[in-house]
Amino acid sequence: MNSLLAERLYLKHQPAALLFSDEKPRGAREFAPGRWGCAAAMLSAATRGAAAAFSLATCTCHGARNGLCLSAERSAGVDYFMTCGHARSEGQVMPGKEPQGYKKDEATARATRLKLPLKAIGQKYVVFRPLAGVRPEDAPRVVVMYANPDQLAALVSMANFAHPGYDNVMAPSGSACMTFCLLAEHENAMERPRAVISMTDVFARKFIEPGLLAFAMPWRLFLEMEASVPGSFLERRAWLSLAERVKGASAS
Repeated sequence: MNSLLAERLYLKHQPAALLFSDEKPRGAREFAPGRWGCAAAMLSAATRGAAAAFSLATCTCHGARNGLCLSAERSAGVDYFMTCGHARSEGQVMPGKEPQGYKKDEATARATRLKLPLKAIGQKYVVFRPLAGVRPEDAPRVVVMYANPDQLAALVSMANFAHPGYDNVMAPSGSACMTFCLLAEHENAMERPRAVISMTDVFARKFIEPGLLAFAMPWRLFLEMEASVPGSFLERRAWLSLAERVKGASAS
């Protein structure tokens, strides 16, 4: 599936689609069982043309099991990890033993965790694929685009284009996979699904190029934004005046 939105934004990397499936795409990348790996790295690979898959058997990070909608089990060890480092007693494989300092204390981390809209999908795999190889009948759940500040500004405007108000995009604090998968998937159930600015996770920033963020769109919102491109500001002077700068940034 080609994206008119991506074309008009002059994206440097192709959009990635997230799907839930009982089948793993042929040749899809997958972490070896028992080996820790970050889903953000696989998302970046998908924006460069490589498919990836995750299952409970190959996702050793408990936070990623939640963030990728593979498990709805709430682990108290995450509270300690977010404040002090490694999990104390639950045996999760997590990177680093130094204090993480992402939350003020365990109580704050716990309150945050208990608010998460955790979900366990009914399928075996969460799949990342380049959007160009996905058909609407494949039932994608989320589309993610990597964007520089000019492109991100346009995406925020497009997400609000067909809605009264100004708040159809959220920028949550959390792990990368939680923001581009779990929270974006949660929005699919809403009457007015919102987009999610992602890759604000300081730990995961090393898996994305400097100067880029991710913009995760629930599938219905993505289709709405696609249909809104003709006649929008993306065909008018305000955006066209930025086009050469955006093209130059995407080419570098």
